Amino acid sequence: MAKQRTQFKCTNCDHTSAKWLGSCPSCGKWNTFEESKIEEKSASHKAKVEGLDGAEKPQNLNEVETSENSRFLSNIKEFDRVLGGGFLHGAYILIGGEPGVGKSTLTLQIAKSNPDLKILYCAGEESAGQIKQRAKRLGVTSDKLLVYNETQINKIIDEVQRIEPDLLIVDSIQTVYRTELQSMPGSIQQVKECAALFQQLAKKKNITTIVIGHVTKEGDIAGPRVLEHMVDT
Repeated sequence: MAKQRTQFKCTNCDHTSAKWLGSCPSCGKWNTFEESKIEEKSASHKAKVEGLDGAEKPQNLNEVETSENSRFLSNIKEFDRVLGGGFLHGAYILIGGEPGVGKSTLTLQIAKSNPDLKILYCAGEESAGQIKQRAKRLGVTSDKLLVYNETQINKIIDEVQRIEPDLLIVDSIQTVYRTELQSMPGSIQQVKECAALFQQLAKKKNITTIVIGHVTKEGDIAGPRVLEHMVDT
């Protein structure tokens, strides 16, 4: 039988407490604690994603293999400058902004600049038809751009491992969820868990990954602040 216990979590910084607090001791925000129930399962029932639970072994730095062509460009001058000269293979990148500012359009412009890359676009907010219309307006003609309307992360990871894309785009992290968790998509727990799995996928499979995240009216990424510290850029 699964056991349940209650905790209180700050919606701004993800700080947890056994009791409700008026002010968060971590970020200083007021009235941000919400009660949540945590289901505790035995170790044998913990969710695993196939292909990502293997242990890594220490490597001698001199024996680590690298590619001479380890970067590719977006051909958007300021964006490439922020990235330190373009995308590194296996990089984990967060693009944040308010709804409607052009985050999805930016990722399609990146796809347009790299027609030779195999790109998997995981769409959780728009249909494939809507994405095609925007791509057509932008002049995106790559036959290596694949659109996948899916928000269940286990299915996304399975498809990524099958296709082995050069670039993975997740639009957006707030729509992705794990069925093993009881919380809704976009909740602190879902965003944190899914972001961690995408990070693991990017590093183990050496797949450049762009995750789109929405920004709240206060200017913070919607979800736990830990998301901002998981990404490379």
